This record gives sequence, structure tokens and C-alpha cells, in this order.
Amino acid sequence: MDATQLFLARSVFAIRRKLAIYRLPLLLMTGATLLFAAALTYHMLSNSALQAARVEAAWLSREGLSVALARAGAGARKPDLKAFRSSHLLAILEQGASAANVKLDEITFVVDDAPNLPYVRYRATFQVVSRYPIIRKFISEILAGSEGVVLDTVACRREDITVADVRCDISAYVAYQEKNGG
Repeated sequence: MDATQLFLARSVFAIRRKLAIYRLPLLLMTGATLLFAAALTYHMLSNSALQAARVEAAWLSREGLSVALARAGAGARKPDLKAFRSSHLLAILEQGASAANVKLDEITFVVDDAPNLPYVRYRATFQVVSRYPIIRKFISEILAGSEGVVLDTVACRREDITVADVRCDISAYVAYQEKNGG
């Protein structure tokens, strides 16, 4: 046996011996590396989806459209909207409030009249103070009991950690085809 064959045999023996001794740590290291690679791939895919959603939201914001109306009207050429009635949105909110047994506070109405949009948005901004499950019921009553109501924002906060009630600032609107009557 010459020197290279002897060196090769000793190297193979040393590698096999190290593998036999360190089999478990090596398997754990390989598993951790594969898990890290899978997590990194998932993060990159999620990040690219989030970036695409941000680009779409920025474009919709520049165009003055909401995401809900843009997706709902994507297949249709002209949305079928009701004629404007200022009491319609108030009736929807009062019906949801009475069904959930909630009192509406500081309610204001504004007509968003954008000249580049083929519709008029009638916006209501108000506060609700109650327990969180009741506020959730109120929001679900509004969304289930009426078509066309879009919730823009729902921002809730608790004034004191010892108090069970939550104060929520809510902004909702309904799109109408024109301002015919008030």
C-alpha cells in the first residue's frame, strides 16, 4: 500500500468515525439549516405579496378609490348605486345600534364630493363606548343589515386598564349615484 492509498484510507476512517460520534448534532444542524431556509423563503414570498398590496393601495389612493369599491367594480363598467338620501346612512346606523344595544356618540355626516368620481360618498364619523363584544356585534349588524356600507376606519382604545368599556372611533360611508334629495 503506498502513501496516497494509506492517506485516503485514514481520511475515510476519520470521517466515518467523526460522523458516527457527531451524528445527532450533525442531523440537528442540517434540520435547523433546512428550517431556516424554508422560513427565509416564506418571509420573502410574504414580503413580495405585501409590497404588491402596498403598490395597489397607493395607486388606488392616488386615484381616489377605496379597495372595496375598486374590487367590487372591477368586473362591472358602471356600479349600480342608489340615489342619494341623507337619512339612509343614519337609518342604517341607528338600526345597527338598536340591534346591538349601543349608544352612538358625536356623530357627524359629510358628503365627499370628488369631481373625478362617478359617485358621491356620504360619510359618517362617530364614537361608540361599550364592551368589545358588543361593539363587534354592532359592526357586524351594520355590515350584515345593509348593502353598500363601507367601514373606513375602526380605532379602539381603552381609557383605563381597570375599565371594561372600550371607546371606538368609527368612520363609514355609503356611495350614491348623485345628490338628488336630502
